[in-house]
Amino acid sequence: MKMDGLYTALVTPVKDGKVDRKAMSKLIDYVIAGGSDGLLVLGGTGEYASLSHEQRVDAIKICIEENKKRVPVMVGILSTGLPEAITMGKLSKELGADSVMVITPFYVTPSQKGIKNYYLSFAESVDLPIVLYNIPFRTNSNLLPETVAEILQGTDKIVGMKETSPSYLQATHLMSYFGDKITFFCGEEPLLYPQLLAGCKGAIMASSNLFPSFFKEMISRVQSGNVEGAKEMHFQLIPFLKSAFAECNPGPLKAAMKYVGLDCGDALLPLLPPGPELSKILYKDVDNLNSWIKKNGL
Repeated sequence: MKMDGLYTALVTPVKDGKVDRKAMSKLIDYVIAGGSDGLLVLGGTGEYASLSHEQRVDAIKICIEENKKRVPVMVGILSTGLPEAITMGKLSKELGADSVMVITPFYVTPSQKGIKNYYLSFAESVDLPIVLYNIPFRTNSNLLPETVAEILQGTDKIVGMKETSPSYLQATHLMSYFGDKITFFCGEEPLLYPQLLAGCKGAIMASSNLFPSFFKEMISRVQSGNVEGAKEMHFQLIPFLKSAFAECNPGPLKAAMKYVGLDCGDALLPLLPPGPELSKILYKDVDNLNSWIKKNGL
């Protein structure tokens, strides 16, 4: 299964305790029109941990139905234990997902051998292509390149890895060893530009809920050799990233989306919308980036 390009990590719109089909349909149309090559439903940006089981199932169903097979749909599985992860994986298969993204086990702080066995057990039980998801500042465990090598030796179902470690060295290590075997997905907006230069072929971005055409263009510029043009975009993006991630994602992101008319509700408890001071800065940064996008015809 070939996977590359821009995947948008969709927020989950919730209204009156239910997944808002109308809002999700509008968002899916918007990000696909903006150039998203795929959709990720129920990632961290989709607030997997804050949703009930029923809401998660509804989010998958609605995303797949409203996508209408235009682009591949990946389902994020952010479970703490193997039985729940397998249940969600099998459900994703039944509902028509194209792949699943499975986070490293968290809270229990497993060993590297435990992480390897977790992924191999999941792969044995779920008949879908799998994207590994490493985000050590959330899980308190780091999926090391050596462990990835062992996982790849144990199953052929791994098709990609979303790397959300702040370590550029680790990212380049992964790409140099596995870039021709699986798709390396950048998961950190501030690192997208340098990782693209190093050969990254994919990106799973939260901010492309707001600016899909921007991220699609940055990827295209690097791939076409316009490195200076991509660098300009990288610098234009920095102020927005500072405000959008000043508090836990997707609190500010959902507020910014509501500000521009993509109302997907507020972040779910225990997250809260940003306060007045941060909101003022955030909206200014959104306006400035949108002005640059319009000026450049994106």
